[in-house]
Amino acid sequence: MSVEVKDLVVADLKSTKDWVGQHGDVKGVLDTVKSSSHQFAYTAWANNLIIALLASWKNPMHPYCTYIKIVHKKNRYDFVVVKSLLDRLIRNKIVYPIQTSLWESSHVLRASYEAYGFKEVRKTYMPSLYVEQLDASHINELEKSSILSLREVKENDALRHQLIELVKINYERTHMINPVATLGVKTWEGLIFAEDLIENGSFIAVDKMDDRLLAYSFLHHSTSQGTVELGWCGLNNNEEVYLLANLVKCQINFAKQADYQTMEGEFDTTDPYSMQIMKYFPFKSTKVWVTYQLKEPPAI
Repeated sequence: MSVEVKDLVVADLKSTKDWVGQHGDVKGVLDTVKSSSHQFAYTAWANNLIIALLASWKNPMHPYCTYIKIVHKKNRYDFVVVKSLLDRLIRNKIVYPIQTSLWESSHVLRASYEAYGFKEVRKTYMPSLYVEQLDASHINELEKSSILSLREVKENDALRHQLIELVKINYERTHMINPVATLGVKTWEGLIFAEDLIENGSFIAVDKMDDRLLAYSFLHHSTSQGTVELGWCGLNNNEEVYLLANLVKCQINFAKQADYQTMEGEFDTTDPYSMQIMKYFPFKSTKVWVTYQLKEPPAI
């Protein structure tokens, strides 16, 4: 198949209503093209029709890579299309690695990325937990630590500063494949205490002897009715994994008392803390999101 790659022109998409108008991912690409983070966008053409799109962008929080998304017309997709779009992209001065994510079930697209030289660097599981079916009333007795809500911790300057520092350290450790930008304390505080955070449903374990922060697990509102989302979690000491289970039990009890039916989460294979939680509780399996990186330009 002969493929021609052109700069994306939004007006050209009017001739592709048979698939562009029905493809949810296309809206995401077009939103990216309109945003300030957008870098490059291309269309792949065959027989005078657009059969695929590529957009690239930067993420201010993770500035040391280039993000891309390829969207294609159903049944009109192969390695030649991917290669043509990527070859056009890498002619530009871009930051490596190039990173993209897609569903594990996208076998043809994944195979095409791999053939081009991309390597899988992370899987993200997005399972759900039906809290009404769980009995989490039994919280393990903690001889050396106390459990506090994030609302209580927020009012304590020393604990709040400890929390910000620990979240920062753990986030950086679990994102070494795509390092985070250098951010100030106020920025991290804003990320932690986001608008959708449920402060009285997020819990912290604190050492009874010296008020040292030991573990945290955040809970957030969801756009889905009757659902809450597990957020960042972490430990000060990796040997105290049992503390995370206790904190999530507290969150399950909170969710049940607040009449939520479902708890969801995103669990990255690069995050040992969230993976421990996923293994401990009977989450219902779901689709898997796979992240790939191309570390350097392919050899010519």
